Amino acid sequence: MDIEKTMKEIETQYSVGDITVDNIQIWGLLRTLYIAKCIDKNITSDGWNKHIKRQPNPSTIKKIKRLRNISYGIHNVFRKYDLWVFSDGLELRELNGKLVNRLFEPILKEKSCVLVENPATGLHVPLAKRDNKSIISLDIFNIMAQLIKYKEKTIDGEEILREINNEYDLQVDYHRAIHRFFAYRRVFGKFLDIYRPKAVILSSYAGPTFQTLIHTAKEKGIPTIEMQHGAITKNFPFYTPCVVTDKKFFPDYILTFGEKSKKEVRHEFIDPKNIFSVGIPYLEYINETHNEKLVEQFQEIRQRYKHIVAVTAQWTVESKLINFIKNSAVSAPEIVFIYIPRDASNNYKNIFPKNVMVMPEFNAYQLIKYSDFHATVYSTCVIEAPFFGVRNILINIDGRARQTYGDMLTNEDVSLFVESEAEFVHTIRTWGEPKKESVIKSHSDFLATHPNKRLLKTIEQIIANGVKV
Repeated sequence: MDIEKTMKEIETQYSVGDITVDNIQIWGLLRTLYIAKCIDKNITSDGWNKHIKRQPNPSTIKKIKRLRNISYGIHNVFRKYDLWVFSDGLELRELNGKLVNRLFEPILKEKSCVLVENPATGLHVPLAKRDNKSIISLDIFNIMAQLIKYKEKTIDGEEILREINNEYDLQVDYHRAIHRFFAYRRVFGKFLDIYRPKAVILSSYAGPTFQTLIHTAKEKGIPTIEMQHGAITKNFPFYTPCVVTDKKFFPDYILTFGEKSKKEVRHEFIDPKNIFSVGIPYLEYINETHNEKLVEQFQEIRQRYKHIVAVTAQWTVESKLINFIKNSAVSAPEIVFIYIPRDASNNYKNIFPKNVMVMPEFNAYQLIKYSDFHATVYSTCVIEAPFFGVRNILINIDGRARQTYGDMLTNEDVSLFVESEAEFVHTIRTWGEPKKESVIKSHSDFLATHPNKRLLKTIEQIIANGVKV
């Protein structure tokens, strides 16, 4: 399924702006669920279980244990902060022996700020392992919303949603999404009335929970700011709506990695004057530090192999990517591939030949920094790897690489696309030795420099100078 084409058809052929609940134009909320369903239909699932032993679904006991999240940093609930940051446990990275949020560390460190974290694996990392202790669990809001009694709402224009579901076989549960919207609206409304933050900042706007937070904050005149966390391209429909509807479900401001991403966001989503390039703070830290253990391991690896290739995975195409890397490794025993999965908790043991390694003790940025090449299908790391002077090889499985980045990554001194395993191996063997400084300079439009200072200055500008929405 071509997600961009499907969403364009839906938004231009159906009167989505006529779908309302209690006089609220609801399409801005529902469109992200339709995009997610389209993505689900595109997942390459064949052979997954043959390769990887996935973690079982959470048991009832684990769900009960999750109630412990309510007490996580609970003392912070009784303090007022200027900024409330909502993010995900998947954004955690190592910094000086502690775990930090890779996007928001400068804000958390320098500002009156609390982090509201969605626990990615069900439970939070112990506070003792965290650099910043001003954290509370998103589960506090989740549980409160679940306790609210709900009366079914009338959806004006529901026949449009039924037709879309049937025509594209998407079966989005829009009733549940609307239920969640009104439940979380009450919870977030009370929270915002009590704490009155100067701004609400998010690592991703998409999804009923955070879009409800944005909608509620806008109703109360509180600025909402999203920090880019992944790729933004013209083929990425989360930021490229085809029709203008009520923008109350979209953030007031977006802070992007660089000027390239800034230009990809359509004005139907947000006014261009409210988009600022700030870079990625965590990359600055990685670039300025050396992990001695990792350096030693890479020195040992280089004694046995001619090239080191860091490979970042995507769960939507992982089965095919695994086969691609396995076949490439067998044909090129002088090359070592460092496979970096999306979920390191899955068991990859015994599925790869000996020249494919998985090093879960290190994160993707650390591994890419010391590698010769970075390879992927369409990971956001293609934007980040050249920051370290490392070039990209994009593997065009199912056409995903070219569809996502074909119009963006056009500098062949930095990024190349390959169609086959033979072309992939040939590129590694023959691309030659680059000057890292040249790679970094050629890629400068993608990542703003001095991200820590830029992020802090931009937040101050939005709050203090009152940039008009």
